[in-house]
Amino acid sequence: MQVPAWLSIVAGAATILGTVIAVHKFVIRRPRLQLAPESNDGVRIKEQVAGNLSFNLANNGYSHAEDVYIEISLPSWNFTEGDPNNSGISFSDSMIDVDHEKDGYLGATGERHRIWVTNMLHSKSSFDFITASVRLEEFREYTVSYRIGCRSYSPRKGKITIQSKYDGFEIKHYPPRFYRSWISQFRTTIREGVSWILPDALSIVYAQIEESDVITVRKSFFESQAFPIVIVDTLYRNRKPLSVNLKGTISTDSGDVLGTLELTANSVNPGDRWVATPTDLHSYALRSLPATSDYPAFSKMPLRLDPTVPPYLHNPKHQISISWEAEIDHPEKGDMRGIEINQSSLSVQEFRGSTHAKLSVEIQNENHSSKSFFVVGRLYTSTDLLIATPSKHIAMDAQESKELHISTRLPGFIQPPEDVEVVLQRTQSSSVEDFDV
Repeated sequence: MQVPAWLSIVAGAATILGTVIAVHKFVIRRPRLQLAPESNDGVRIKEQVAGNLSFNLANNGYSHAEDVYIEISLPSWNFTEGDPNNSGISFSDSMIDVDHEKDGYLGATGERHRIWVTNMLHSKSSFDFITASVRLEEFREYTVSYRIGCRSYSPRKGKITIQSKYDGFEIKHYPPRFYRSWISQFRTTIREGVSWILPDALSIVYAQIEESDVITVRKSFFESQAFPIVIVDTLYRNRKPLSVNLKGTISTDSGDVLGTLELTANSVNPGDRWVATPTDLHSYALRSLPATSDYPAFSKMPLRLDPTVPPYLHNPKHQISISWEAEIDHPEKGDMRGIEINQSSLSVQEFRGSTHAKLSVEIQNENHSSKSFFVVGRLYTSTDLLIATPSKHIAMDAQESKELHISTRLPGFIQPPEDVEVVLQRTQSSSVEDFDV
């Protein structure tokens, strides 16, 4: 039966009309929230630029917004930076009622604000919202990342960059775009679909275990000490330093799990080969950190292989094995501008069958504000093998110079270090959510 031509025209028109209505309802007639920045003229104070930053809460859409939520993140600086007497942000005296929570980061600069707005924001409205009095280093770029959402849609990402000049600020705003969430959702759907069809197609390997072994040292007729050693290759495809975490499972030949081990290297340079083994075994407290077990023989390093103690294995050296898996994380470098390493040196000394390595570093904070960060030393052998990454957290006052020492003790069967690279970073792992837009 042939469909009449007029019916096809009506069906096509109905489809077009339905599409127009859907676009109007779900795309056009929606709230468009953003945190719009403004800046007053800056003033130069002792090689810094001081001024007020204002942020307006705007709804540029064609529908009202309810249950508005804003999350503001300063990944590597604070609003109070450069002026310890500054109280941070303040809310403008307007008709908007808010609930506000502020979070910081343990041992690192940066702050995060969570704000809930109880009022309804009508379409095409804008309100004075937040004011921050800042004092920033000259000729620097600072980032304010934010997410904003409401009952109509989940939070969307925006970003504000503040470029400090000689005596003022240049501000750029990258507001949230509705299509970014659609693109992200589409990418996630495609990725999940492909990974279901080809599980290994989208897997990215940054670190892989090349080989592992257990070195044993006889202590008595029955007892031997066991030191695990793992060779890990990191790949050049990653451009950022890695924190590599090795997790080992100790099990018997019958499949019984006896305990777990954990070895970590911080700020590993892509392409490095890491020889992983427990360090600092001279300290009783540190000996217990890598190992976890219900059996005392496997609850600290080195492991104790003795058939006369639980779990009473007849030949523990040949009855146990350790299976390893590698996990990676990306430490945050943070804003290290104005932090200078004036000098560094490495001293190595053999001591009672172990190697004592001491790293001395002199650091200068040229900023007008205090800074806190991690100092990491990459210790290399003469054959460019990475054998340890000792680190220490340091807090420095404004324009302070400080000398610190970082020590580690390596097992005697490891080739001693001959070279060192010193790295400064904000955190040892990725603790701040990615707000890039």
